[in-house]
Amino acid sequence: MLRRGEGPRAAAVVVRSASERSRRAGEALRGAVGLAAGGLAVRVVLVEDGAGALALAGEAHKALATLRTLGHEIIVEAESLAAHGLAAPAFARVLGRDELPDLLAECDVVETWR
Repeated sequence: MLRRGEGPRAAAVVVRSASERSRRAGEALRGAVGLAAGGLAVRVVLVEDGAGALALAGEAHKALATLRTLGHEIIVEAESLAAHGLAAPAFARVLGRDELPDLLAECDVVETWR
């Protein structure tokens, strides 16, 4: 659990859409890598269609791998996984929709990408 004032500042990057046609998920995840490089504790939160970022190749895949390697948290909403017929990879933390408000409230900043 992140607590304000302890350690690096916390940032959540919420990704709400992901597709092969749109590069928005890749942009969002590259931005998360940039926040991590700036010293922030980053939580990537994949919700709604954003859960599909787990299955994307290219920039999205590379950014997720970088964030995992650096020890940042990848969270995916359980309801979004179920709605898209996806299984959570071992590296992802799965939370229910009702748990997200508390998780986001722990962060100093929340950035949302659609």
